[in-house]
Amino acid sequence: MKKTVLTWLAALLAVLAVPAALLAWGFLLPAQYGDTFMGELKHKVRYLEEAPSPRIILVGGSGVAFGVDSALMERELPGYTVVNFGMYAALGTTVMLDLSQDLVREGDIVILIPEQQEQTLSGFFDPAVMWQGADGAWELLRALPKEYLGRMAGQFPYFAADKCAAVLRGRPPQGTGVYRRDAFNAAGDVASPLCERNVMEGGL
Repeated sequence: MKKTVLTWLAALLAVLAVPAALLAWGFLLPAQYGDTFMGELKHKVRYLEEAPSPRIILVGGSGVAFGVDSALMERELPGYTVVNFGMYAALGTTVMLDLSQDLVREGDIVILIPEQQEQTLSGFFDPAVMWQGADGAWELLRALPKEYLGRMAGQFPYFAADKCAAVLRGRPPQGTGVYRRDAFNAAGDVASPLCERNVMEGGL
């Protein structure tokens, strides 16, 4: 009888050890995605929180991140602070709206600029990308609607395992080419030298 109890207890502890390890990997290990493209997300939210009013808030995917010159807009529209709140189509347009809606103030102008494709013109949401963007900035998760929680939970073990693997390798993900956090300027525009070839005559 005693042996049976010990066997069941060992089995129970083994079962509980798996979610405990995943939670530790996901939430207690140092953030690993800060240098990737999605590492910019928390900085965009912070800039939106701190930018002085009145603001022109541009919400969308990477078309906004890559296609806006915030400094030029501010020169042409004096009196406004331009906030580039575009990120990544694979994240989803609805998430950017969810993250920004409580930070909009009276007098702000919000312009939604989705790319003309299915992901940004729908309720598409990728929890894998969201976990990377929220890594080390867990307060962002509070802005997500409840209907996303099941999908976030389902994706969490993969995120936690990948994060643990990055720690064990000793090499956090960096991103490739222009898809890196250091491609953004302080205003949230992608301003990497790799994009200079896309500038048309006249600076447009």
